Amino acid sequence: MNKLEEVNKVADVRELNRNTDIKFSKDVLDKFDKLMDSTAQKSSESIISSLFNDVTNDIKRNIDVNECGAMERNCISAINDMSEKFEDKNWETYSPEERAEVLDLLAKRIGKDCKINIKGVQFFKIPPNLRGMEVGNGYLYLHNDYLEQPELKDEALNTLLHEARHTFQKAVVNNPEQYDVDVETVKRWKNNFKHYLDPEKFGYIRYYIQPVELDANMFAEYVLNHKES
Repeated sequence: MNKLEEVNKVADVRELNRNTDIKFSKDVLDKFDKLMDSTAQKSSESIISSLFNDVTNDIKRNIDVNECGAMERNCISAINDMSEKFEDKNWETYSPEERAEVLDLLAKRIGKDCKINIKGVQFFKIPPNLRGMEVGNGYLYLHNDYLEQPELKDEALNTLLHEARHTFQKAVVNNPEQYDVDVETVKRWKNNFKHYLDPEKFGYIRYYIQPVELDANMFAEYVLNHKES
């Protein structure tokens, strides 16, 4: 299934607008209608790209995000304390093994400071279209490209933070009394994990805007935007 077919099949923005708390702007809805009416693959792909950016912006405006909780502060502090290791002049000279060690140390520091089960980071080469994952065994899995390509440093940090957030979300769902997260958020995360929307089956837009993925994406973005330059 190509990108256009996927969006046509499941990413019905108007349906989401009617049946969820996310309310999209007129510009987003107009672009979606234009996409549905389009027959030219090339023009449709450009509309998809533009639509996805607008959908993301509308979601951020519509969702109430806890901008700076304890985990955000702890992660910002951890990255700042290790900032010298992430400076381009150093990161670019490290071997893949040294980069792996730095990312592993950061993950363990986040686990310790945030009181969540993170044993470290492991790296994989396949599947190539998957950049990271968290499977509940204490390890964060990142693609091996992050070790081989120093120019992907910021993406590596973003993915590490994203997967660490999933570890936090699961810890909150399993032991809500131990964390300062409101009851409605806990319910939303618990229900989402129970009915998780895989992008291969449900399409990328629906995958992206489900609560646990949206939270993890915005969490990682917030931390990286507020760390020391």
